[in-house]
Amino acid sequence: MSFDVDAAIALLEAAGVRPEDVMAEYNARLEAKYRRAMANQVKAAKAGGVRRELKGQGVHGHIAFQIQPEFFHYWGTRLGYECWKDKGFVAEFLRDNPECRVKTDKDIHTITAGVVFDASGNVAAA
Repeated sequence: MSFDVDAAIALLEAAGVRPEDVMAEYNARLEAKYRRAMANQVKAAKAGGVRRELKGQGVHGHIAFQIQPEFFHYWGTRLGYECWKDKGFVAEFLRDNPECRVKTDKDIHTITAGVVFDASGNVAAA
């Protein structure tokens, strides 16, 4: 089943709705969604005004950063999800979004999605 854009625009106009108004509403809702996600990100980064320290339970590991799904998928769909494996991209992302950093002990390993990272963020030998 295909979507006929011209037919949809004709229906909107017949109902007295301008396509520009629909796009403006869509953009406003999208912007509000990202503002809420950023507010949640900032709130999640703090606990009682102090950075959280996270450690794996039963696993010696740490979490270097934590992001809202909206941001993960935004950059993943825009640049390709492999961007999250690029140290340069992650470093730039964390520089621009310090609220995503999580304070941790530096002498431990992280296990994320089955991949083990050392304290410097390199993939460690399992």
